[in-house]
Amino acid sequence: MRDNGRAWAALWVVVILITAFGLSLYYGLHPLWDDEAMYAEVPREMLAGGGLLYPTLNYAPFLFKPPLFIWANALSMHILGDGALAYRLPTALFAGLTALFAYGIGARTSRTAGIYAGFACATLYGIVFHNAEMLTDMPLMFFTTASMYFFLNTADGRRYGAVLVYACLALAVMTKGLIGLVFPGIAFAAFIVSAGRYDILKKLASLPGALMFICITVPWHVLMELKHPGFLYSFVVNEQVMRFFNKRFPPDYDSVSTPWFILVTLGWTMPWLAFLFQSLARAWRRRADDTLRLALCWALGGMVFLGLASSKMEYYSLPLLPAFSALIGLWWAGLGEEGGKGVRGAVVGAASLGVFSLLVILAGPYMFGRLGGLLEFAGTDAAGLSGMALKTFLPLTAGSVGAAALFYYRRHTWAFALFTLSALAMLVQARAAVALVTPAYSDEDAAIYAASVMAPSDTLVVDGDREYEFSATFNFYAHKKLYILSNGGQPVLPVKFSEADRFVMTDPEFRALWGSGARVYLSTTRRPDMGGVAGVPGESFRQVFKGSKTVYVNVR
Repeated sequence: MRDNGRAWAALWVVVILITAFGLSLYYGLHPLWDDEAMYAEVPREMLAGGGLLYPTLNYAPFLFKPPLFIWANALSMHILGDGALAYRLPTALFAGLTALFAYGIGARTSRTAGIYAGFACATLYGIVFHNAEMLTDMPLMFFTTASMYFFLNTADGRRYGAVLVYACLALAVMTKGLIGLVFPGIAFAAFIVSAGRYDILKKLASLPGALMFICITVPWHVLMELKHPGFLYSFVVNEQVMRFFNKRFPPDYDSVSTPWFILVTLGWTMPWLAFLFQSLARAWRRRADDTLRLALCWALGGMVFLGLASSKMEYYSLPLLPAFSALIGLWWAGLGEEGGKGVRGAVVGAASLGVFSLLVILAGPYMFGRLGGLLEFAGTDAAGLSGMALKTFLPLTAGSVGAAALFYYRRHTWAFALFTLSALAMLVQARAAVALVTPAYSDEDAAIYAASVMAPSDTLVVDGDREYEFSATFNFYAHKKLYILSNGGQPVLPVKFSEADRFVMTDPEFRALWGSGARVYLSTTRRPDMGGVAGVPGESFRQVFKGSKTVYVNVR
């Protein structure tokens, strides 16, 4: 019987991995978006001869991100060549392995809890949606989750647990810098203090683990400092410490407020949001359980830290989402242990989600009809969005109502199966939103055109983007260095480039280049015929392409 149980558990683990991996690829197989293409451009330049140790972006030093995610992408592109699968495979693998470790965390309580936590992690909308982008937060999420699993093993006195914790922390640092220590460190400290488990500190005092951490993290940073003196100060202080206080960027930098960040994070937990607060309440009441305690410290500690940060984006909560999935899985597996009160809460939660989904369907035409110019920007209309909402939320409505009925009759396992299937159906239908926004967020068409007509001596200029990354699809698909026309201001750049590496172009420099006699291509959303660009008369611009952006060439 025991072997049979292990076989079934192994089968469910495989299904969880396939679910997470498949959804990741399903969402990710689309043209690169503007704000993610730099994570494909850097490895492309590496493979083109730029070198693996000293990464470049737009053929200038890339000094504001550690290289682990870039190396993973470079390896994938080296093996699979050019194409969406090569760009997306590392992220998909990180998503699948994160769900695997979520299973492992839940399975410490029971195999059922592990299965529930794994499926919840695989189908959280925030994780699935961000699989559509190449983000360093995805591997950071994986290494954070793995470190939590091995920390619990260390607390149990497992051999090599501490060494593996250090390995995960080191790889997290090599993924996104010091923040790789913050999320695990807060959770570990809160757990040790709240549980009074100071004995774990002795178990974590591992010389092999510390040496492994040093061997993984130190060499690349030292090499970069030797190559680019001042790198460590800029990388640690400017790009990480000052970012927390929002001192790295100008006041209008696109950082979200704390209330909005919390609201969006709750949205990322859909469709499991209906059960999140119940799982948090149960974890708080049952703090004696190590797994529940750590998941609670992980989720709430990370949210407090991000809430205090002055600079944050909505996807920064990704490393915390597996903690929510673990809490939900443990709560669902524990239904019935607290008598009728827990079951009543489950019925109310599922029914409330069903009502919410139905309201979205009914109110969709009214809400979408008031979006105005956003509809034109997205290339759709209110009727199209209403139809998408119907296809997306109808499965969730049916699954939630059905789960509520099954909860009422104490069929918790069947309720979970039905709700998970409805979540999968919802996610499959919601993929249409990615296809909808891709034309507005990708310059693939304009960049491929530019690459097809430009000679090696021609110059490519992108107009007015505040950050280089929002021009990265041009760089990637055109395979050519680009220049950014600052449009009267100074774009936010990752480092202070040397003059040789500089690619920011002022208005006077653009005017001189445009009238120099050399062929110049300009991508812009402005209308040169309505007053020119950078003081250059409109009649000197000839439109050669119109798509996501319009491309002009100077008339010679």
